Amino acid sequence: MKIHAFKVNKEDKTADLVDVLNLINAEKRLDKRIRLINRAELRVDSIELRDGVWLLDFVKFRQTQGPGRGKKKAKTEGFDFKRGESFAEETAALYDPATNYILIQYNHSGVRAGSIAQYLSDYDGTSANVYSLDPKYDPDTERKLQQKAIKKSLSFRIDVTQMSAQDLKNGVALEKAIGFGRDCSAGQITVELSAGGTRDNGLKGKVNATLKALRSLAGDNPAAVQSVKIGGKASEDDAVEVLDLLTERLHVELTDIKPGPDLRLPLDDRWKGLLRARNGWKKVLT
Repeated sequence: MKIHAFKVNKEDKTADLVDVLNLINAEKRLDKRIRLINRAELRVDSIELRDGVWLLDFVKFRQTQGPGRGKKKAKTEGFDFKRGESFAEETAALYDPATNYILIQYNHSGVRAGSIAQYLSDYDGTSANVYSLDPKYDPDTERKLQQKAIKKSLSFRIDVTQMSAQDLKNGVALEKAIGFGRDCSAGQITVELSAGGTRDNGLKGKVNATLKALRSLAGDNPAAVQSVKIGGKASEDDAVEVLDLLTERLHVELTDIKPGPDLRLPLDDRWKGLLRARNGWKKVLT
């Protein structure tokens, strides 16, 4: 079970996230919690306030192609769904109001950070709430990145086949590169930019917007972004330092959470894993 951390941001006049979570918690009818996000039905299946933090389990109803029921000594069969049933992909999350960070279980087929932010934004139809989730990076890497006023290089590799329509819509600063890759039926695209000329010359134009779009895409869809590296320096006399923004992203992978008899990761085990990650990151998530 892999866990990533995100900082919760909100636009002006947006309600505190706790207000929305209280609304969700007060709604006991599960069907009333469903919202259509990026053409998929999402809802909070379970929600609990425990020792000052909110524990949630998001579900995406998967009504497209799914797996079969495999048997060692017989052919694979389908599942006998009743009317109104489908596959459901689960994603656990923990929100800490004290730090305003949300920790999210990574599930490639489940509810990702961007969809969670949209779900929480849309949940209260009477308010114009807008939340966003920004990936948290290792503090030392974040500090170094902020110090690199002169950006000398940017390279990234994107797996176009892993990108959804919503990813394309969100990645405005990347649209030309992605569009070119799709037009050529490329599985992956690699872009390398470097600043020439004098030693104090840096990349101009949309490099910061592109870097922000890449980090956002990596946070919402890690499978789509294979590599992001930025080279820069604080002043013209410094040496160029290259930062790998994927390997330095704050994350933890727990290997001791095992599937139950139904081959699902038990909810309470997933929540306990999130609590363990939060406790381990207390000095970082401030």
